[in-house]
Amino acid sequence: MKIGILGGSGQVGQHAVARLLACTNHDILIGSRNQTVLERVRETFGERVRVLRTDIFDPESLGEFCRASDLVINAAGPSALIFDRVAQKALEASAHYVDPSGNAKLFAQAMEKSGLIKEKGLTFVFYAGLSPGISAIYPLFLGEGLFDEVSSLDFFHAGGGKTTFNSAYDFIASMNDGSSEGMVYWHEGQKKKWKAEVKEHHLPRPVGRVKAYPTLSHEYIQVAKRLSAATARAYNAYTGKETLATLFNIQVFNQATTPGQLEESSRKFMEAVNRDMEGRDPCFMLHVKMDGRKDGKRRKIISTMRVDDTYQMIGKVLAHCAEKILAGSGHGPGCFLFHDAVDAAGVMELLEETGIVPETCIIEEKPGSTNIEGEI
Repeated sequence: MKIGILGGSGQVGQHAVARLLACTNHDILIGSRNQTVLERVRETFGERVRVLRTDIFDPESLGEFCRASDLVINAAGPSALIFDRVAQKALEASAHYVDPSGNAKLFAQAMEKSGLIKEKGLTFVFYAGLSPGISAIYPLFLGEGLFDEVSSLDFFHAGGGKTTFNSAYDFIASMNDGSSEGMVYWHEGQKKKWKAEVKEHHLPRPVGRVKAYPTLSHEYIQVAKRLSAATARAYNAYTGKETLATLFNIQVFNQATTPGQLEESSRKFMEAVNRDMEGRDPCFMLHVKMDGRKDGKRRKIISTMRVDDTYQMIGKVLAHCAEKILAGSGHGPGCFLFHDAVDAAGVMELLEETGIVPETCIIEEKPGSTNIEGEI
């Protein structure tokens, strides 16, 4: 079988290639517009890797790449500009498809074609990255493994590292494409407006005390529904002052409504993030607080996951997803979000292999007591 990787010369793509070469026998096809970069990548990875000059915005070029692949991984960006171009050509070529994008409109559009995807025996997976992706697997793994019933869930995205223009572009674009909504939380099966004051939260090191802004994403709503959580709150916590100020200006003054504004605001946001990260070590943090019941007793958990190299993690997640699809061990055929397409325990094992082991504190109600006491 042949796995085609668009954006395979980038940081995420190269980590995906390395993982697939190490863990599978599949041949790899890498597509990019830059022939010089392609040749360098081929020299790096050896004879199991072929390259093909591919322009995602040229339908004939993109179609040729997809027809040469049994499964297509789209690691190119910005995904907000590419949108459904690659997914559509993969479907036409009868190739499986894996995408890290968290674009809710893209997933909704793919779902409209889920009948054809199933009919062709294909598996299409979206949100197969870190956030979204691991950001759903992690709380689901905790909630389904440590609780019989989840009553409340608080989830924090914090920290980070230097970013690229493509990543910044997708983040800014997500504020207007329906993928997430600010100052909203989930309660009893509905979105609710956040009426309380935005306050500071004390998160584990290296983040510390930060203001956390409620942001409800399409992915997080699916997590809340699957766990049947009565209340679910998600937060973005920004550790850099320039990042926060730049984001505030973009939102308040609607500086991302036209293509030109979106490009300019993305560049400003990227520069602000990178200035804030000067002299600091990268660290992306996912922090979970969960309350519910287990075996009839109240239980709380507090769990923290730290990721130093986000590009490596996303690349490995993409490769893991592709590997499972071609092995027939995923939940296919059909169109899925990542957390519904793969086994959460298997993904957590992948993280552990990479050296990412969450720290989890379990706090339980003791028999005959109304108090709960903690244990690690």
